[in-house]
Amino acid sequence: MYKITDAIREILQEDDLFKQLITAEIINYSQYARKIKPQIDKTLYKNVNVRTISTTIARLGEEYINGLKPTPIKLTNISLHTNLSDVSFERSEVSIEKIEQFYLAMPKRKGLFFTYTQSVSELTVIAAQQAITELLAQFKNTQPIFLQHNLSGVTVKFSPTYLSQPNVIYNIIKQLASRNINIIEIVSTTTELTFVVEQESTELCIRQLTKLV
Repeated sequence: MYKITDAIREILQEDDLFKQLITAEIINYSQYARKIKPQIDKTLYKNVNVRTISTTIARLGEEYINGLKPTPIKLTNISLHTNLSDVSFERSEVSIEKIEQFYLAMPKRKGLFFTYTQSVSELTVIAAQQAITELLAQFKNTQPIFLQHNLSGVTVKFSPTYLSQPNVIYNIIKQLASRNINIIEIVSTTTELTFVVEQESTELCIRQLTKLV
């Protein structure tokens, strides 16, 4: 049976303004209840009391706020990779072959940071600037979709136990977003995230992430 709580919850989940107001703790429950009452009445085919709607909004709002509370997380390691470059090409059989051939030679060059990812239409390589310069030489007749030098990669590692908890990655990224750090790329594995940032943001990035260690 579709209840008053179900109807109100559905409205709140879709209302970004409500989420902003309740997060900022400036919402007027009675006023908001009067605003959505016509929609509630129409959905439930009956006249619902404004006080009932207001009380339900307050309860559901508290649930929403509790869901936003940061999941406690402790990083186990932070490492830094400097002098990186980021390049992307359109995905094609030729570009895939060139990058894979280049990648096969990488194990012989220990210590060089190198990540290679494929999407539906693009190929991206983030690596030491020296390696990217050599890779670009193999694409001399191909214009990259994106190319940026002078980057740093800050890698954080966390326990696999966090994988079943919601908002973990959100709360890590929030440490950087709160200081307006521009994240160029994020490279992920199961228990590691590498944030690729401009070199001038490196110190601040590390300082923010160290708060989670």
